[in-house]
Amino acid sequence: MHPEEHFIIFEQQQKKDRQPYPKLSLLAHGEDLYVSPALNIGGNRANFVPLNIQPYQAHLPTNFTDRALQLLKRYRMLMVGGGNRLDKGRFIKHIAYLLNEEWEKDITAAEQLQVELGDDMPNNDGLPLVEVDSNAELGEVLELMVAENVEVAEEVIIPKPLIFRACFSRVSLYDLSKMMQEATDTTVFILPQIQPYDLGFSVAALQTLAKDYNHFLLISTDISLKAWRFIEVPPYWLTIKTDIAYTRQTLAVFLKNELAKKGLKKAERSIFQCLEDDEIVFSTPEQITIFTQYLRQYRHEISREVVEQALVYINLAQPKLLLEQWFEALSKREKLVALGLNLFDGLYDEQLFRALEEFNAQLTPSEDALKNLDYIHLEPLYAFFKLEKIGIEEQRIKGKFPHQRLHLLQIAWNTHRRYVLSVLPVWVKMVVNSRFYRLDPELYGTYERRRCLRSVASNALRDISVLSLQATQNTLLQLAANQDIAVQAVAARALAQWRMYGMDKELFALIDDWLNNPQHEEAVQLHRNESRTSVADEKPIAYIKSTIALLIGYAAAYDEPNHLHPQLQEWLEILVKEDSSIIKNRLAALTLPMVIHHHHLQLKEFLFESTKYQHFIIPTAVGLAQTYHLNPLEVRDLLEEWLYYTQETVVYRIDVNEFTNRDKVLATVIFTYGLINYEQSESIIPLETAYQLLEELRSIEFQPTIKKVLLHTMLRMIERNFAIDTPHTIRFITNIDEKERAIIVQTFLAKYLQQRADLEGEGDIFHFKGYELLSWLNKPDLRPITEIEKLVDTWLQSPYDGLKQIAFYCDSEFTKVEEAERKYIQALENQREKKRLWLEKNNQRTVEGRYYDAKVWPTWWTRIVLFFIQWGVNKPQRKILRAVYPVIAQDKSFTDERLRPIISRWQSRQSSIDMDRRDVQEVANYLERILGYRHFLHKHRKIFWIIASLIVLLLILQMIIGGAWTITQFFHNLLYGLLNKYSPYP
Repeated sequence: MHPEEHFIIFEQQQKKDRQPYPKLSLLAHGEDLYVSPALNIGGNRANFVPLNIQPYQAHLPTNFTDRALQLLKRYRMLMVGGGNRLDKGRFIKHIAYLLNEEWEKDITAAEQLQVELGDDMPNNDGLPLVEVDSNAELGEVLELMVAENVEVAEEVIIPKPLIFRACFSRVSLYDLSKMMQEATDTTVFILPQIQPYDLGFSVAALQTLAKDYNHFLLISTDISLKAWRFIEVPPYWLTIKTDIAYTRQTLAVFLKNELAKKGLKKAERSIFQCLEDDEIVFSTPEQITIFTQYLRQYRHEISREVVEQALVYINLAQPKLLLEQWFEALSKREKLVALGLNLFDGLYDEQLFRALEEFNAQLTPSEDALKNLDYIHLEPLYAFFKLEKIGIEEQRIKGKFPHQRLHLLQIAWNTHRRYVLSVLPVWVKMVVNSRFYRLDPELYGTYERRRCLRSVASNALRDISVLSLQATQNTLLQLAANQDIAVQAVAARALAQWRMYGMDKELFALIDDWLNNPQHEEAVQLHRNESRTSVADEKPIAYIKSTIALLIGYAAAYDEPNHLHPQLQEWLEILVKEDSSIIKNRLAALTLPMVIHHHHLQLKEFLFESTKYQHFIIPTAVGLAQTYHLNPLEVRDLLEEWLYYTQETVVYRIDVNEFTNRDKVLATVIFTYGLINYEQSESIIPLETAYQLLEELRSIEFQPTIKKVLLHTMLRMIERNFAIDTPHTIRFITNIDEKERAIIVQTFLAKYLQQRADLEGEGDIFHFKGYELLSWLNKPDLRPITEIEKLVDTWLQSPYDGLKQIAFYCDSEFTKVEEAERKYIQALENQREKKRLWLEKNNQRTVEGRYYDAKVWPTWWTRIVLFFIQWGVNKPQRKILRAVYPVIAQDKSFTDERLRPIISRWQSRQSSIDMDRRDVQEVANYLERILGYRHFLHKHRKIFWIIASLIVLLLILQMIIGGAWTITQFFHNLLYGLLNKYSPYP
């Protein structure tokens, strides 16, 4: 393989079911700089799904609903905490519904205002204008107009409807902030059950983003206000006090409805009388649900004693005690079903029923309680479980209260321990099989389902291991022995979450035991042999250490920024020095970017040293690019410091290809500049500055790997900002050599394919280089012109010959796609025709810096031809012809078959930009005539060869005859002279 082929970046378009993982590979002095395909700059990319808020219209009115709505409207953000006996997730979705109601009223008012103004809007020169848009409170604007007699702008901008997106999995601060910046329409982001370490303890930055980008952010959390470590309580924080959440009248109405549902309507009067006499008031609807469920078992004999007993039962102070009373009151089968739901808490409903079937297969006949379960069997359990809507159609079954899984396991541990432990082999089987999405569509059919399953598995293993590490350690080692990073991550996350419960001491003792106890190596080796999956030359301890590497990445998120636990840092520094490929892969794929993102200042010296290892150059750059997203000033200073070091360090090279430590630091800096998002609002490094720096480095750095890194980075920046036609872009593209030109053309081809794949429409699908493309062959006028085609058009008419030639090469590659499309569609039509004929025959119905020069310089013969063919064309056409014709004449790959599609493309396509394409079309017509001459000469080449051969032969004969006559005359004159001189006769 050619060295440059190792360098080219391949960002393959993945199906929606898969993660868009970038794959980078770069050859550096004989060793690959390689980043695992598991690398994702956003970490575990959060999945924000559309949310239908209509089901959340019905909600018991609370004493703080109005305040919550006002806080959200004022600060664009609302955090709801406290109230551990309330369903805060449903509450914030109800607030979203109320916000949408007011928003739609504003839209209606704006539309009415637009209708009333109509065409009679005055020309308000010199008067203050009021523009009605989505950033203003429309009611306030209208009041101001009436009160102050303020005129209205000529255009009334009607707010667009709100978009609602919810994330029901873990979300990182980077993911959320990036989503908020990328969303173009006003969006309400809903995040239930968020914890401080999910957002890196940096909530204030999110509130700023919500205001800057005109979004709303709704967060509920079960973590106390103190655990968030705010310097002062933020104004958008709302603490719910359960005891005063609902009025007595509201709860009384709810109690009547619940009694009717449970068939206790006849006992309603006596029950209310007992409640009034005892002056006991319920505080939550959940208490009422449990109260009526308790009374249902005494339906025909509800006495005062039964009611008082039920009141004692539900008025316990702690939710855990209430949960215990509820669990003990269940029947034997209901207990087993409740534990089954508890162990798979968080799965999609259909996925959960399928998982329960797998679990049931592991149980003894006496425990066979999960067979043929349906939704009706879950109704008695809805006091502590709920069906939570996910997106538009799907839903999950989840517990209602914080840490409910752990509490219920603790309650049932002494009586149902073997039942609980029976789920461990089921979890291992499902996690391992989740790599194969086609194996069981209900369990693994989509990427989101597989990710949900692994997340729930981590949480379940976490809670069971907290109760008994001894019972779960073999299961965790079995997952650690797998070579798949997603499987190992399940065990790593399960253990890392011990830090949620303050179990740092136990976690660190476990890691130390795994590293030093040889028995664990034997267990890993056993599981490897059983699964028959292993990486060559990897020892069992490497699998343990690779899982610990992932664990460090997850555990680092539980520390405040730049306060990484010293023990985790020590293990990280040890693992970085390991030679094992699987350990390096895990560190590069996940751990380093995550740790750097949270603790870049604390690890400043460590990061500098880690760049000495080629495998960690790109992961370090990824981590710094993530950090720049929220800490741009700190990252800029760090990059400038490293850049200064590389400029001050003198390198004496014995081998010109040597990739020194100084070069590695420089490569890290360059990659970081290439990964930074310069479009974000907080960016303090201008895009032009980055281009200028890379141009300077390109002119002074000649080490081969650094040259390739610079080329890769410039290409990445141009690809991400290709619509910005800057002078730096032009200088770079015109300052390349021939090999780099080929790489650039292929990069733009990949961009073209990606943009073609993103086009929406209906029609046949064909494949080209791994992309699924929609065919527009039957309706070419309807295909939208891609942005890359527009850019190529501007280059084709630019004053730079180098850009014209790059544009020509790009169009040549684009036509290959269209040629493949034509062949595919033709084959498809032929197949359909055969099918149609067969169906007709069978009476059936038919179914449908250092400067390079890649410019192609004309030869002396091409110049002569150009001199004659350029007459009769105007100046713009002559410029295009002068740039393009040398390529056609001198590049043998441009045959007639290859040129005709390009000429046809130039002749037929309508203008894609605001410029006149007539010059291009005329040049295409001229080239078509030249091809006609070439074709005529080629077709009659035998006749021309015969005529030319005869002419040459005649010339040769003439030369021979003429030469013979001359020689004869010479000898004749010579002989005559000699005879005259020496003749004896006078």
